[in-house]
Amino acid sequence: MTVLRGKSKDAAKKSQKKAKNGIKPKRHAHKKAATRKKMPNQTPFEPTIDQRGMVTTCIGGAMMTYEMVRRLVLNPRTGKPVAMDTFKKAFVDDLEDANAKVRAKVANNLLNIACGNGRNAVPAAIWLEKTRFGIRDPSALRPAVEAKATTTTFPGLPAGETELTVRVVFEEEQIREMEEAERREREAQQK
Repeated sequence: MTVLRGKSKDAAKKSQKKAKNGIKPKRHAHKKAATRKKMPNQTPFEPTIDQRGMVTTCIGGAMMTYEMVRRLVLNPRTGKPVAMDTFKKAFVDDLEDANAKVRAKVANNLLNIACGNGRNAVPAAIWLEKTRFGIRDPSALRPAVEAKATTTTFPGLPAGETELTVRVVFEEEQIREMEEAERREREAQQK
């Protein structure tokens, strides 16, 4: 029997017939998948503190993909980027907590600026109050209209002062109601 590429003629013909019928022959089904053997002196990859900081900053702050960051992490033994499985295994905590860590750094920095004496302290404090503490400027919440200045006499004023000018801020709806009431009074007086 003639052997072609490690097969007998009969086996080669059978695989050709199967290929014509659209059936792919199984190759090496009896063999186990090849696994890379660990070298006896090889130590597992252990990331440095700088690498951990870089991964946290890139994932959380720069919103880079795992693949992009993995290419930046070099294995000191080989000088090449680590494999994706090694990357995920070595940086599992950093990858999960990256966003929280970056947000904490930013919030801490902003708080330090707001509590400081620099020229950015007041705007930072106002921004913190509005966004983080829920404090709002009442005039920004609803439009207010300033009513006309009214002069009112109060009997308990100090000597020499008989009048006090009061400026009151009313909401638009209240002003409309007051104007409607004044209009009705004028109509009633004219009749």
